[in-house]
Amino acid sequence: MERRLIIDALAFEYGKAYGYQEYLFNLLEYFYANRSEILFEKVDVICLEKQKCYFQKYADKFGIKTYKCSLIIQRLLVQTLMPFLLKLHKEDLILYTANYSSLLKKSRHLLVIHDLLFKKKLFFPYYLMRMQRELYLPISIKLADKIIAISNFTASDIVRYYPNCKNKILVIYNYFNFSKFPKVNDEVRKEDYFISVCSSAYHKNTITLLKAFETYCMNGGTYKLVLVGGIQNGTDLYFQYLKLPVNIRERIQFYHKITNEQLALLYQKARAYISASLFEGLGMPIVEAMYFDLPVLLSDYPVFHEVSLNKGLYFDPLNYEALSKRMKQISERSMNPDSYSDMVLERYSEENTSAKYIQIINSLF
Repeated sequence: MERRLIIDALAFEYGKAYGYQEYLFNLLEYFYANRSEILFEKVDVICLEKQKCYFQKYADKFGIKTYKCSLIIQRLLVQTLMPFLLKLHKEDLILYTANYSSLLKKSRHLLVIHDLLFKKKLFFPYYLMRMQRELYLPISIKLADKIIAISNFTASDIVRYYPNCKNKILVIYNYFNFSKFPKVNDEVRKEDYFISVCSSAYHKNTITLLKAFETYCMNGGTYKLVLVGGIQNGTDLYFQYLKLPVNIRERIQFYHKITNEQLALLYQKARAYISASLFEGLGMPIVEAMYFDLPVLLSDYPVFHEVSLNKGLYFDPLNYEALSKRMKQISERSMNPDSYSDMVLERYSEENTSAKYIQIINSLF
């Protein structure tokens, strides 16, 4: 009997959660390129019917099984019944890639947990979604044979809320595919601006960044601010932006839905990267910025020390004046920035990330 590895990608919807999308397809690319190293005789990817086109390129090595789910409740039902719908056996393995699993068990489970954001009510105010996670996650953890946390911070958070699962947890960072960016051009000249990837989500704390930039400008700072992402109309962040003096708003540039080539150029030209975020499971843009040797100004929380290898300039994210001082520190220093690219290439290499997934998968064979 062929033993099967099932990769649950039901949570994927193109363009909806960029960090998860990058994680999932980087992982699938590695599995596809190294299919011969996976001991399971058959590998199937499970996805939504409308998303099948994004997985079709793997069809010569993986089976692609789709389900039609127009509502989230339908997707949760399919996920819960998956072991039975697929007629799995106890020797099979399901890799659950998005924080929770089926509520029923018929085979082995390998669960990936990215973060426990839903535990922070202020950051995740969606009541029904919080209740769904409060129901699913403890059961998913209990049923899991192994749990992959994407950072030590996430692992600590899991143990804090679910201490009995400590011995199941392994930490594996996400792989960062820097080859998506064009080769670094040493002839690109720096321009005087800070860069940040922003959103209107409360925990991203872009309001503090805007307040800090206003203070920085009022105190004679000359750099501009580049924000990659959008500000949603009607949000607190939107109104904070409108409150800025016109001459300061004119020094803020927005870039939305840009290519990797455009993003790479923005990173290369910038003087420093800023994140005032209050919560992350890992923090992909921080790693990308360090790949381009940018100094990183980061919230003084454990996860940001971890992701930046303790190489950042840290500040209290609840104190915009502290960030403003860090911005001034960057704009006034004349020294060349340190080089971080080799360090992040090593930590987030395929060998230290995706390859470890195959090791764990094979250990459950």
